Amino acid sequence: MEHSPNLVKLNHGQWHSSDDDPWFKIPGPFQPGRYRLKFVGNVAADVPRTDMKIYSADGQDQFSEASAIVLGEMPRNAAAKVRLTIELSRPTTCLRFDPQQAVGTFQ
Repeated sequence: MEHSPNLVKLNHGQWHSSDDDPWFKIPGPFQPGRYRLKFVGNVAADVPRTDMKIYSADGQDQFSEASAIVLGEMPRNAAAKVRLTIELSRPTTCLRFDPQQAVGTFQ
């Protein structure tokens, strides 16, 4: 999976972001409809809690805040199971998942 160049993979499924915009690109295509997201994740205790977001690509495969779906904050609990449902209103070639909007470590 493609990810932002400022992300470094650490041990035990952890990642460290050296900027405040870490992201993972999820290849599609995706049709309009509901999608369930399930993953295990958490942020380190010293990282500010910010909202996770999903973005859908526009016609030029670009992402903007206009397409953002706010998912809430990443949990602090180790190995927390996150289950979310999103609804896409239009087809898209790919999605972008932003787990946090802060410098720091997350899983």
